[in-house]
Amino acid sequence: MAQEIKKRNLPESNLSQIIHGMAIPAFVIDHMHTVTHWNRACEKLTGVPAADVIGTQDAWKAFYPAKRPVLADLVVDRSIEEVIARHYKGKYEKSVLVDNAYEAQDFFPNLGKEGKWLYFTATRLTDSSNKIVGAIETFQDLTKRKQAEKSLRESDRLHGVIEMAGAVCHEMNQPLMVLSGISELLALKISEDDPLLSTIQKIEVQVQRLASINHKLMNITRYETKNYPGGKIIDIDKATSK
Repeated sequence: MAQEIKKRNLPESNLSQIIHGMAIPAFVIDHMHTVTHWNRACEKLTGVPAADVIGTQDAWKAFYPAKRPVLADLVVDRSIEEVIARHYKGKYEKSVLVDNAYEAQDFFPNLGKEGKWLYFTATRLTDSSNKIVGAIETFQDLTKRKQAEKSLRESDRLHGVIEMAGAVCHEMNQPLMVLSGISELLALKISEDDPLLSTIQKIEVQVQRLASINHKLMNITRYETKNYPGGKIIDIDKATSK
């Protein structure tokens, strides 16, 4: 689409019709970084009305909490790789289809209620003399795909956790039964005033605690984690079906 606009050198009225008729979210800035077009799909994606940004240099407000260049700004400025990397390190690459264009993926926590994953491209717009007159930036919402990928990863992790939990439960059951039986026998053989009785009772409490943990491990149905020094561990209480 950007190449077509670039090649045709279309009148402004036709350009506006094309931009606003696109199903793909897009906006256009001129060589001074002023927003000239902000189509309906972009309004829907960002929740920002065109009237709030057209005629301003505030395209960034739809995507970021603080002022910074969007990809289209960097393309208009002919920014070198180091400058682009400063803002999109590890998230961008040069387009293999369009000259002087870049594409990137990033998560935007300020979009929507829970944030959105976007794939976006920015391409220079030039006139008939090849002078840069602006840039167009287009977007594709990847949020559902990313959520599906996350669900698949968590499903794989859950499968591994359930297998490991099953193995642990199997190995723990026999020792727990032995410990429980021995502690009960010891409690029966000593008198109530024997100082060892309280120790045996403490052992019984811990055996029951281990049995409870073992039961929870057997009933894990979700992949839930919690913070722990050095990383994350399975949150047995949240991961267990109730």
